[in-house]
Amino acid sequence: MSDTETEVTPPAVLELQAQFAELSATEPAKYNIGVVQLGSYRHPCTVRGSANRQRSLDLEENYVLAEDGSVAMIYREGRCKTCKQIARNSIPLFVDPTVRPPLKGRVGRA
Repeated sequence: MSDTETEVTPPAVLELQAQFAELSATEPAKYNIGVVQLGSYRHPCTVRGSANRQRSLDLEENYVLAEDGSVAMIYREGRCKTCKQIARNSIPLFVDPTVRPPLKGRVGRA
């Protein structure tokens, strides 16, 4: 690609980015986690009596498919059962749904 050419973002990606921005505006996350995060995140839970007491948040994968089915957005999110604070990826991943199907509903993993 030359310097004069610019990449055009597909409309489906723009739609999913808008949905993620709306989610972040309506339910802002207290903790922004990295793009690659495994199944849990530890945070200082203020309800447990001390900021030094940490509690683990179970992060679940959220898989959002675009309306036209051409692209999917993946982000991880968890909510503390005690203090109700939210941890979420600050940047979602955009994937081809034919290459990376959702984790839930898969029959098997290789």
